[in-house]
Amino acid sequence: MSRVLDDGKTLEVVRCCTDGTRNACSFLYSRMARIAKEMGYERIITYILESESGYSLKASGWVKDADKVGGLSWDTPARPRDEEPVQMSLFPQKRKYPKERKQRWKKEFR
Repeated sequence: MSRVLDDGKTLEVVRCCTDGTRNACSFLYSRMARIAKEMGYERIITYILESESGYSLKASGWVKDADKVGGLSWDTPARPRDEEPVQMSLFPQKRKYPKERKQRWKKEFR
């Protein structure tokens, strides 16, 4: 989570993975938000790739908070990253880190 947003009142969803079941992401995002609210958080955020639609988030009542956030690379002089494609037998062109900006989505609790 960004140091600016890490206020103790904001929860970040780092990853939402499903097996492809219909509406599973919407279900999970809505449940994560409900649990965050019950735990006393004031908002919940997540980041998705710029190329993703955000339909699951929108269906769960989340709103887009920002476009084009984040850098295109995690590589820094202090922390160099290996950004070459991962050589896996099924997906030889898959990258470890997407070279794409993100969208930030949030849901605020009243």
